[in-house]
Amino acid sequence: MRQSIIDSLKDAEKLLQQNHLDEATEIYISILSEDPQNVTAQAGLRNAETLHLQYLIQLFNRNEYPALYVKARTSLSFFPESYLIHNLLGGAYARQGKFDAALESYQTALKINPESPDVYSNAAIALKDLGRFEQALSYYDKAIELSPEFINAHFNRSNLLRDLKRSVEAIEGYDSVIQLAPMKADAYSNKGLLLQESGLTQEALAAFEKAIKCESPSWQVYYNYGNVLQNIGRFQQAADNYETAALINPYSTELFYNLGKVFFQLGKLRKAIL
Repeated sequence: MRQSIIDSLKDAEKLLQQNHLDEATEIYISILSEDPQNVTAQAGLRNAETLHLQYLIQLFNRNEYPALYVKARTSLSFFPESYLIHNLLGGAYARQGKFDAALESYQTALKINPESPDVYSNAAIALKDLGRFEQALSYYDKAIELSPEFINAHFNRSNLLRDLKRSVEAIEGYDSVIQLAPMKADAYSNKGLLLQESGLTQEALAAFEKAIKCESPSWQVYYNYGNVLQNIGRFQQAADNYETAALINPYSTELFYNLGKVFFQLGKLRKAIL
């Protein structure tokens, strides 16, 4: 190994330690163009790619999208085959409602790595938001094929089926979620709503009872249960669940409106007014 390469490797390592990622990456790429089998440079470049991704994730988590887009372009100029960067870029576009751009990034990621269940699931979300429902379902199916225990893919697929009024399939999907994650309250809650809509009130109530016994149910779980109880005239139980929901989320106007309605039904007019 020539002394100049040794010195360059030292420079690159020092630049990485100082978070000068672009300069360090350029040095590693330059060394490898001259000496493609240089193990130290290969390892350094892999480390640099990881640090590029970590920095982009920080920007993503801070919602600093303009800076992320600029940095991602630079990072992809060094690592055009990084499906993880393309996937993250898709997530940033999706968060800003740019679903066409998000889908394009996800599809680029899938061309690089067609075996990523995460990217298929993310692309399915973008397709749903674009109104391409059948294609979204097929992407969820692919994600689940690649990772049969992918809980979020099962859950989001079931939610889409519910939106499409395909209740039987949606309930089957929620059952799959429950089998994989017996303490996922939202799966029981959403299943309960569908059962209620199908006229299966007792089954719906049983699903909600399981939902509120799960770990840390969301306020929506108690709210949905309260709605079902209100619809069948069990006003005190409805009020109890609404009040629990209100402790978790004291800002929902719809929740407090429904709570007022059940207080009125219970003859608690002062509470209804308040």
